[in-house]
Amino acid sequence: MADLPGSRPVTLHNDYSHGVFASRGNACVDEAAAAYLGDGTVAPADVHCAGPGLPTP
Repeated sequence: MADLPGSRPVTLHNDYSHGVFASRGNACVDEAAAAYLGDGTVAPADVHCAGPGLPTP
């Protein structure tokens, strides 16, 4: 990401909300964010996490 050098996006696919870290129980999101916040570890590649699915219209 050009605007935030040294960063990596964490994308949660098939979900409809934001503010997922430490509130929705998604281990993929939680582990990536906690590693960065805890000791500054940035993932070696963009992180793509599976969500629980979208609601049926």
